[in-house]
Amino acid sequence: MKKLRILFFGGTYFNYQVALKCTSLGATCFFSDANKDCFVSNKDTNFININFNDRNKIIRFIKKKKINFLYTTQSDVGLKSLGYINSKLKLPGTNYTLAKRLTNKAEIRKILTKKKFVQPKFLSSINLMKIKNFIKLKKCFIKPVDSSGSRGVNFINNKKKIKEYISNSLKYSRTKKIIIEEKINGIEFGAQTFSINGKCKYVFLHDDYMSSLNKNIPNGHSMPFFSIKKKLLKLKIENEIKRAIDALKVINGPCNVDCILTNKNEPMILEVSPRMGATCLTEIIRIYSGVDWDINTINLWNGFKIKFPKHKNKIVLAKVFESKYNGIVNSIRIKKKYKNTYNKIFIKKGEFIQKFTDGSKLFGYTLTHGTSLNKMLHKVNKTISSISVKLK
Repeated sequence: MKKLRILFFGGTYFNYQVALKCTSLGATCFFSDANKDCFVSNKDTNFININFNDRNKIIRFIKKKKINFLYTTQSDVGLKSLGYINSKLKLPGTNYTLAKRLTNKAEIRKILTKKKFVQPKFLSSINLMKIKNFIKLKKCFIKPVDSSGSRGVNFINNKKKIKEYISNSLKYSRTKKIIIEEKINGIEFGAQTFSINGKCKYVFLHDDYMSSLNKNIPNGHSMPFFSIKKKLLKLKIENEIKRAIDALKVINGPCNVDCILTNKNEPMILEVSPRMGATCLTEIIRIYSGVDWDINTINLWNGFKIKFPKHKNKIVLAKVFESKYNGIVNSIRIKKKYKNTYNKIFIKKGEFIQKFTDGSKLFGYTLTHGTSLNKMLHKVNKTISSISVKLK
């Protein structure tokens, strides 16, 4: 990686971890973030306080610093700008066409429907009468077409509050567009995929755990996938995911995929994003597959040798730390610690902690591996319940 000069979109903890590895391999790394107090701002890094969605400023910075690769992990927020700049400056990586396609839930839905995939009924509109007619006989969600981390997702449990739900979802949409989707009953789960030269080669299914603060937001994941036992059904799901990734024309690298197996045993692809999954999935899949998928992606796009992941005979489980309140931290500690368990807290005394209202508001995580999922769940839940946070 010695010739790489990488600009990371976002000064997050997770981008920082990828950058540390790239730096150790010889790359020079930079970070751009509109938040002057972001995670990397007080580190010894090449940090620039520029909004990565300010395309003109970012392009000037790229040219000045002779940056030749752009990257972000676990977030959709900068993907469209990243794709736009890649296409404009002819840089390797996700192009603008793909970035626009996979940051628009309605567009994904249209493509997969046209390609004969099983899909929920949906409507992309802000017309109140159309929405009211659509939801008459169905349980539905209202979502921004272009948000991630479950931001702005509203389940319609009171039809008198439609305007309120629409307004809330629009708040989280950069394009001011929403999608209304039929709620599908079944087993919800996810997958991490990896494509090479336009072909989806790997699919790693995982179980999802939902937050007790908001049942629409995942707060953890585990591998291997235990929710579905039948091997032939698992194979059918994996093949359907591969077909969807190829239909969406993903070229290289990872996709984070949200899925559901309907009560009729039909695999349904709900969302696809061309980046690593969040909520500890990067750490889980690195341990489980033996490969760092972020480094693999950067290497693949730049013509370097990559490693090939394998399904390992171990169980890996992680959950994030959630706060019930906003405030300034006075003290924070984990009282119970277990063997084969790694705990990480991002927040320090004197820093602001945010209530867990979406997937980006975690303040740390716990990760463990072993041979018994039930024992591991017990350890993880005990670790989380032992966290003491005192606010000023």
